[in-house]
Amino acid sequence: MSDWHPDTPPELEELYKSQHLPAEEVPLGKPDLDFIASLKIHWILNKHGNTWGYSTSREAVRQMRNLIHWKKTLPAGEFKGRSYAYRMLDQIEKSKGQFLKDDLEEYHVILDGRRIPIDTEHDAMRIFLDETCDLTRNSKEAVVAIEKLRVEASKRCSKMTFRRFSAMYDGNHPRVYLPVKSDKGEILLVNPKGIILVPNGDNQDQLWLEHPEGNPFEWGGTPSMDEVRAALAEFEKLLVDTQACVVPAMRWFVAMADGLFPLVRDACSTRFIQLNEGDSNSGKSSGGENFVLLHGFPSVLGDASVAALNNSLERGFIVLDNKEHGDFKQSFINYCLFLATPAARERSSNNGTDIRRAAPAPVGIITSIEGVPRAELQNRCVTVEYYLKEGAPRAEREPIKRSIRDSRNRIMSALAVVIQEYLTTRVDPEAREIVAGVNPVQRFVEHFREVCYLLIAFGRVTQGAELGDPWAAKIISEWDAAIRQNRADNAPSSEYEEPIRQNIGMVEHVATKDPYTCEGRVGTLHIVEPAALYSYLQYVKTPDLPTTAAQFSKRLRNDAKLFQRCAMLYDDEKGKRIPELARKGEQRVVGVFIPAKVTPAEPTPPASPPVSA
Repeated sequence: MSDWHPDTPPELEELYKSQHLPAEEVPLGKPDLDFIASLKIHWILNKHGNTWGYSTSREAVRQMRNLIHWKKTLPAGEFKGRSYAYRMLDQIEKSKGQFLKDDLEEYHVILDGRRIPIDTEHDAMRIFLDETCDLTRNSKEAVVAIEKLRVEASKRCSKMTFRRFSAMYDGNHPRVYLPVKSDKGEILLVNPKGIILVPNGDNQDQLWLEHPEGNPFEWGGTPSMDEVRAALAEFEKLLVDTQACVVPAMRWFVAMADGLFPLVRDACSTRFIQLNEGDSNSGKSSGGENFVLLHGFPSVLGDASVAALNNSLERGFIVLDNKEHGDFKQSFINYCLFLATPAARERSSNNGTDIRRAAPAPVGIITSIEGVPRAELQNRCVTVEYYLKEGAPRAEREPIKRSIRDSRNRIMSALAVVIQEYLTTRVDPEAREIVAGVNPVQRFVEHFREVCYLLIAFGRVTQGAELGDPWAAKIISEWDAAIRQNRADNAPSSEYEEPIRQNIGMVEHVATKDPYTCEGRVGTLHIVEPAALYSYLQYVKTPDLPTTAAQFSKRLRNDAKLFQRCAMLYDDEKGKRIPELARKGEQRVVGVFIPAKVTPAEPTPPASPPVSA
């Protein structure tokens, strides 16, 4: 007695026929390989030295005849490839593996705490193929085996959820999962009761979580409160104090919005885009880069096509660096709008027949000198202004970057403790009272409040509610004032404002007054002819312009009262006389007033939350 195997001599067919079973009772069809693999066969040796096997079971005869017919019908490579696929499936079942489908509709095997993409190009699959079948990916049999494995995966795919970067589950029992380095295939679970390691995939939410770059932080166990406070002091030194924000309190806004909120971004699906705006070399890019390093990414994205952005896997956090007006083509504007909305996005696969869903939107940061065009995008941005005085000493970047990398494990472990406090803080009546009357971003009130709760949680961890809450409340009120200064939610806006504000310096001028004071604000007055302004806006392809300069001039005068970040001035408006704009013969001019950027009166950051001994 011995187990049957696929290499049984084909002469067995004659032996089956000799058992005189009527053909109609032994119909040909697809063999049940699981049944055949478990079948016991009697082996005999004939006078010619050939080994034959036989069985008297009617079902065994039927299945083995099916196998012989199937083997003759299929090409040799196809038959052997399927046998290798069943060998891999057998190993997966013995190891209690599971199949998983990701956000790009690709299939994977979860085996012994590791994820194996079912793809001939991936090293993990090459290793698995070699270990189970002693086969390389270059053979025809390997291609057939992996394709068969994909088919089986589509049939057996589990309900496991595949996420990257982090995942949050809200409700009566809120919890956050973070990827960490683990030899045992574990991830970090943070809930109000504690912080523990749980199996990746085999947890209460059937969640498989990975870091997008394969670079999670190292969790060495729950740190003591002294260790947490020391690590948060490093966080403040390396990632808060290094932000060159015009309004010092906005350094903490950036720290919470970029350092902590991406980890809990599932708390709200409608999110604003953070716009780091400032002159060249004002620290806006390096400020974003610091948080990119903290989260384990190699660098900010300076040159990425829209197609690449649309097709990328879930990232969780993204910094789009140095984006100026020329970069904002309609396709890129559409991508940026996607960052702020919860709308699902679908894409056709290469074969044109399958639909795949795009990855969940990351928390988005844009750095820019010129800002963003188009009112629809401006209204989805919260602007953080960056400024460094000309000639002011710049901190050396490499020591800061090295320090962030060296301190990353400690800082991220401490931030996990802040997240634990946040899960309680966001439902605490006293914390809700602090943020109840603060609403500078009407469209994104949920996002703004979650950032506020993170700051309150940070203060409570470093000091406690008694001192931490007043500290947080003061900074939140300063956020409110700073953000409102750059926004006018619910107010109508002009589609011409941003193109004019960004391009006025390139228009042919009649004159320039600098400095110039307008309604108590100091800035620059650009005096231009409406026709010259219209011609330049045509040159830079500003959308929705009227067909003639006269029509543009009329619409511009009507829109002037809607301008928010600059001002359109006319000599005869409301009886005011502005000598610089007086008509000279046939020449008519308008004034475009651009307020100067505010220089922070006090360059030091706001007081840190006191840290108890």
